[in-house]
Amino acid sequence: MLRAGAAAGSGHPSSLSVKGFGCRLVEALGLLADRLSLEGPFWRAISALNENFGTLGFAIGWAVLGQLGGLGGRLSGQTL
Repeated sequence: MLRAGAAAGSGHPSSLSVKGFGCRLVEALGLLADRLSLEGPFWRAISALNENFGTLGFAIGWAVLGQLGGLGGRLSGQTL
């Protein structure tokens, strides 16, 4: 049986779950920085990442759609 977040046959977390964990970690660190008024270059970078997650998500979505569109062109005439 395949565990949620695991790649088939590998037993390792999928890259999607690792990316999700990374996003949640940055969000949590941003929340800490905001609530505890943490300062410094590291905390400024975390805050900047948090502020741009919407734009980053939009860009990733377009990149994925672009890849899927390219894949569809190569598979035309084939049954998936």
